[in-house]
Amino acid sequence: MKRPERIKVLGQTYRVRVITERAEGFEQGDYGECDADKHLISIIAGRSHGNDQNTLTHEIFHAIAFELDLDGAINKPADNERWIQGLATGWLAVLKDNAGLVSYLRSK
Repeated sequence: MKRPERIKVLGQTYRVRVITERAEGFEQGDYGECDADKHLISIIAGRSHGNDQNTLTHEIFHAIAFELDLDGAINKPADNERWIQGLATGWLAVLKDNAGLVSYLRSK
């Protein structure tokens, strides 16, 4: 199954690109990046399918947090419930708006 090239996140379309070398700002151990200002998710090429799926999901969560203005809320215990509720709402919206994403994430 092919990775989606675009993911709709709470009304915003993020382009998904694969890169062969770590972009500026990538550190050792980074496998992806979400640039919310550019609506761009970058994934490092050459990893296993399962790792690719995990990285894409991780970066989508960053996009959800940005779009719902939840960045940093997880660091505040009082805001933990708000963060989790926002993540659940955002993830459900992403799944509903991106039928191909579900197929990609379920593929082996």
